Amino acid sequence: MMLIDLTAVRAAWRFLADHPGPVGFAALLYAPVFAAQSVWSAEAAVASPGAAPLAILAAIAGLAIFVVSLAAWGRLALKGEGAGLFAHRLGADEQRLGVVTLLLLVLTFTVVGTAFLALAFMIAALALINVDAEAPAPEGRIDVFAMFGPGEMTVAVIVIGAFALFSLWFFLRLALAYPATMALGRVQVLTAWPLSRGNRAAQMLTGVLLACAPGAVLLVLLNFASNALTGAWPMSAASATDGNAVSVSLAAFAVISALQGVVKIALIGAPAAVVLCHIYERAAAEDSEAAPHAA
Repeated sequence: MMLIDLTAVRAAWRFLADHPGPVGFAALLYAPVFAAQSVWSAEAAVASPGAAPLAILAAIAGLAIFVVSLAAWGRLALKGEGAGLFAHRLGADEQRLGVVTLLLLVLTFTVVGTAFLALAFMIAALALINVDAEAPAPEGRIDVFAMFGPGEMTVAVIVIGAFALFSLWFFLRLALAYPATMALGRVQVLTAWPLSRGNRAAQMLTGVLLACAPGAVLLVLLNFASNALTGAWPMSAASATDGNAVSVSLAAFAVISALQGVVKIALIGAPAAVVLCHIYERAAAEDSEAAPHAA
């Protein structure tokens, strides 16, 4: 089985050309919310009163918009259904996908969070190897990695790499919960886990990377242009501050952040969603054909 599903990549790009309305409408919904989130996050970084709660609310609103858009794209990609305002509506699909999103967040924080704690303890233990117990306590911020010798640094790189690979594998194994929920009309999370077995996880990864590559390149160019024009990167709200106060025009930062939001949804979110839908359809068909033979 190939590690790259080029038909899924082509389907994702064709979807953008065939459905500019649903994709563009999703981007227009998300862009102002992401702009507000970026501005409030920049203000929260310098402890502006009330900015942090507003940034959190904007992030939640952005996630809700993304879930609704995912449902719209899923209906179009899997069923060809485009009812609603540019295929967007609030109904049973959106409710089920919202539940799936919450369950995935809980699973991620539980499993990946536990793995991260184990990683943190291992890194701390490596740092303690070269600590002189009789030395006075250091003052100020401590750079743990500065305490590593060559051996400890090698071990640290290995365990951090293992954590990154495990996290990526875990996310990929759960990714088909989205199209499975849309296709079957009921909440699918761990029940969709077997669909991503074998090379399918690798196909999801390579397919999403290829389909989203143009959008990723455009995001990088947009951030470099923003840094040249405003001195801030919309990818990082903290870059709009000097540590003590907001150091750029918030209006300009909002505009460039809105543009970033458009690219994120239209050229990253939509292609990735369609790749997952395409791979799910093929996986479900293959498993359905194999079931009678197994019986």
